[in-house]
Amino acid sequence: MIFVSLVLAASLFAPAPVAPTHHAAAPSYRPPVDRPVLSPFDASHGPYGPGNRGLDYAVAPGDPVGAIGAGVVVFAGSVAGATWVTVLHPDGLRSSYGPLASLSVGRGARVAEGDVLGTTGSTFHLGVRDGATYVDPAVLFTGRHRNAWLIPVFRRMSATLSA
Repeated sequence: MIFVSLVLAASLFAPAPVAPTHHAAAPSYRPPVDRPVLSPFDASHGPYGPGNRGLDYAVAPGDPVGAIGAGVVVFAGSVAGATWVTVLHPDGLRSSYGPLASLSVGRGARVAEGDVLGTTGSTFHLGVRDGATYVDPAVLFTGRHRNAWLIPVFRRMSATLSA
């Protein structure tokens, strides 16, 4: 009992933790290729229905593919006979690029925004996930935040309640 009292007393007089005075800058993202989007993001049929869980670009074979943002390559290799690269970004997002005709990076490589990951074949897809949820990569490129802030809207109460 004395021990508990001492711990309680010590916690009352301990200095409060100080919040850091600096804020980490939000990561910046850019498109991986300088080509038009052929097929936009479409998850309108739910997480398991038809659609497009990323962006498909109109590319020419051999176009360089740049990292959309800084991060670490967590996968670089073959998936079902196609070559893919996945980058883990500091904010927890994972970007996947493929299919690629060639690789310029390996697993564990640190990349900066725009660093070349490989080259395209005849098609190219970019996917971005936040955990297990696919997000629209185009939102990252427009400067909009991917998290929405809900603001309460106060509506006028009916005449019977306001009278």
